[in-house]
Amino acid sequence: MERTKVWTPPLLLYLTDKDETKQSIFNQLSDCMSRVFSVKEDDPIIKPNQVHWPWPCFDSNDNDWEAYIVIAIFEYWRKDIPSHKALGKAHTVLFFNYVLDHMWQVTGEALTEMLGNLRNTQGYDASLRVSPDIINSFLKSMVFHWTLECSTDVLKELHDLLHTMALGKDTSTAMSDLAFCLSFMMLVILGQTQSRLLLLTTYEKREIGIDLAVAEANRLIAEMEDKVATYIIRFHEFALMRRKAVASSPDSVDAAEKHAESFGLMHKVKELTMHQFSAFSDPSLHKANAEFPLVDQRPSEFGLPSLDIKRFDPLNTHRLCWKFVDAILSTQQRSGTRNSET
Repeated sequence: MERTKVWTPPLLLYLTDKDETKQSIFNQLSDCMSRVFSVKEDDPIIKPNQVHWPWPCFDSNDNDWEAYIVIAIFEYWRKDIPSHKALGKAHTVLFFNYVLDHMWQVTGEALTEMLGNLRNTQGYDASLRVSPDIINSFLKSMVFHWTLECSTDVLKELHDLLHTMALGKDTSTAMSDLAFCLSFMMLVILGQTQSRLLLLTTYEKREIGIDLAVAEANRLIAEMEDKVATYIIRFHEFALMRRKAVASSPDSVDAAEKHAESFGLMHKVKELTMHQFSAFSDPSLHKANAEFPLVDQRPSEFGLPSLDIKRFDPLNTHRLCWKFVDAILSTQQRSGTRNSET
């Protein structure tokens, strides 16, 4: 039986190197993820602009504070620690979110090849050199499925951690740190997803599978806020109050606990939050050509912002993360005060 020849669109993710044009899209995703998750601040991913992961996931300078914390979480993550597997999945979801929010590129002579394989090029602007709507929709539908699977796994792991803490069982610093990482990452992802829902209301109905009314988007955004975001924040806050912390031992042989003690994640988070960017005077840690205000960016209120398509994305993610960190640091401060009194 003759094997059917399948044409692979010559598309590239914005995060990939241009010499990967001949790779299949699936190999691109795999290789790009491997490269993204193996680099640190001194090894730029996008060399022309010297932009480091996870900066590409935050399009606005209004989200610099969140990006710094996600960087700290990325640096905290260790592949050789089994309990950090869920943290790797959380970064995978963030990467998939990047894919869902960005188009695919068509480079060099590949544009002619792609146009020759398309049955209908009506309405396609070749000068943009990005994937046509039908291909874009197909690819993102697959990525969305993977995103959903990974998100479910991360939320389950987070729920189990918080449940253990809320029951007053012995909880190590490593467990508490991991719970913070997963909560923060999922709130970033949730904020981006809420923004995507609002964005979908602006799409032309000719695109396959896109027919989301503004009222329905508003309903879904509010439902995600109540059933997921508020749940994570309140459950985490309650779990911290109920947590029975286990004193660390310098002789501990547990790799996760030794790493948690030496890294000091929550100290870094508190420093970033209290001092904003004044703690990072080294320009090499900043995004290219970005100016960083040394002012308090704490939102005046934590409710859903106005559903303005131009400003909702950065404001929404920022206030969700602030709402969470504000609750966590306040809870830790109250717990510390009670412990000192007793």
